[in-house]
Amino acid sequence: MSGKKRATVNVSSSMLLQIVSIISGFILPRLILTYFGSDITGLVSSVSQFLNYISLFEGGVSMVIMSSLYAPLANKDYKKVSGIIKAADSFYRKLGLMYVVYALAISIGYPLVVKTPYSFAFVASLSVILSSNLFVQFMFSISYRTLLIADRNGYIVYFSQSAFFVLNLIISFVVLAIYPEIHVLKFASAAAFAIQPLLYGIYIKKHYPLDKHIEPDEEALAQKWDGFGQNFALFIHNNTDVMVLTFFATLKDIAVYSIFFMVTNAVKTIVVSVSNALLPSVGNVYITGDKGRIKNSFNIYVAIVYTLSSFVFSMCVILLIPFVRIYTSTVHDANYIQPLFGIILTTAYILECLREPYLQLTFVAKKFKETTKYAFIEAIINIVISIILVVKYGLIGVAIGTVISVIYRFVVLIQFCKKNIIDLSIRKVIGDLLYVTVPIVISYILVNKLFTFTSITMLGWVIFAAKCAFIVIPVIIINTLILKRKDMMQVIRMRKSKKGRV
Repeated sequence: MSGKKRATVNVSSSMLLQIVSIISGFILPRLILTYFGSDITGLVSSVSQFLNYISLFEGGVSMVIMSSLYAPLANKDYKKVSGIIKAADSFYRKLGLMYVVYALAISIGYPLVVKTPYSFAFVASLSVILSSNLFVQFMFSISYRTLLIADRNGYIVYFSQSAFFVLNLIISFVVLAIYPEIHVLKFASAAAFAIQPLLYGIYIKKHYPLDKHIEPDEEALAQKWDGFGQNFALFIHNNTDVMVLTFFATLKDIAVYSIFFMVTNAVKTIVVSVSNALLPSVGNVYITGDKGRIKNSFNIYVAIVYTLSSFVFSMCVILLIPFVRIYTSTVHDANYIQPLFGIILTTAYILECLREPYLQLTFVAKKFKETTKYAFIEAIINIVISIILVVKYGLIGVAIGTVISVIYRFVVLIQFCKKNIIDLSIRKVIGDLLYVTVPIVISYILVNKLFTFTSITMLGWVIFAAKCAFIVIPVIIINTLILKRKDMMQVIRMRKSKKGRV
């Protein structure tokens, strides 16, 4: 498969995965709530949250491994690839053993500390079952998955994960129809997802001549703790708003925040998934050292991510409050209709998506150690400003704190990339920001002048969204012709070129 076609398939399959994941994320919790009630739903959610904390160690490390794989994969140096994968396997299996201890501690400690209407054995056994899925990933799946994505074969991962999400839903419906018991349901789900590592192993064995007896290349993972540090700082940043609201606001504020977060984070995830699907192609060009190709590849990467951001966030700004109005139509114990908070929070996520290419560029260039401090400073700024503003401004205060912290890291990442990685034009960076901002503002104004949303049904919201799309898409096309015609022409030329790569 050619580079251009592979990039297209990776992006398409990644978006499919996000759509399937979002749909599954709405359906499965609803099924559990319907069949087992609020107590079981809360128990599963709470235990899963504790178990997922171990993934803090995984997130940053996989980026370190991926950045180390670009060069040997491009050069077909499978001896080097084998050493990196061997080191990754060794690290993840140690992490897997740590996870066993952690999961056992949760399964024993949770039912002793947290009051539930269920027996110790019930909660402990459910915790063990819930932990088994992550254990299988750490022990057998992550290093192979990272290898496939780094080699621009991410579509194999994305399609398979989409298929298993669908399979999991089918299994869940069957179990609930035959024997509706939460332990059986979660065990069946874990068994389904456990098939994935086996399929990855079969594919890797067939297509990659890896030497399982080679010495681990520990040097390739030298920056793993810097990668972990960035992931840990990101975790603090992402959870600051809820943490601050927990201590300085009310549960109703947290409930309002969670609804807005659910929507805006889903939109952000779509953009980030496309960015991640394109990243290996950028990494493949970066290791050539050809500054012209690197700059051209990065500009196209930015153009695609920014164009997608322009569309999805134009729709989000317009549709967010109507969605919240319908979603909370039967709830009257809190004020969920807060347009200013919605705009500020959406602004924070727009900025996170716009800085994504620059953040990922530092990962491709293996600048983990040099940029970790910026991640922690961002988290600190978010915490401090949110605490200062939350007392007087509530939800709006924590949203402002998030926006200011994201702006800080965005600016320093641009400066760092310009100084240490790639020759950036600040004028072009500002033009790129206008390229995204202008259609969002124009679309919002036009839709509010042309349409009035009065429906109280989800079907009415979908119809309204379709009408909005007929306004947003032409605005983006015209905006692209005016502000980003050159970059889009490059994308078109590369699509036509047999040697074209993103």
